[in-house]
Amino acid sequence: MVEVEKQPNTEGIYDLQVEGYSIDEISFNTYLMEEAGLIEASFAKFGNGEYELTYLNRLTWKGHEFLDNARNETVWKKTLALVKEKGGSISFNIFQNLLQSQATKLFEGM
Repeated sequence: MVEVEKQPNTEGIYDLQVEGYSIDEISFNTYLMEEAGLIEASFAKFGNGEYELTYLNRLTWKGHEFLDNARNETVWKKTLALVKEKGGSISFNIFQNLLQSQATKLFEGM
């Protein structure tokens, strides 16, 4: 998502490359992000059921909100500490809600 945010325009990305990650890893993770509503993207589906990213259009509003909350180091660390304290395994939606909750708490009373 950070790589998408770095793009200088809204024309989208046809050849997303992220250092240290294979095309398969990028395709799989962007597919999950698209399913979660964090990005808008297009994929080619192959006969074996696998998907390959063909075009990444943009971050959605939800994607921008997630990045803004995750970017704050205090919010990120408090959220991770809370997850570890409560067992260490939660769904993405719960994690996203916790991030937002921690961000809100940071600014309460200002």
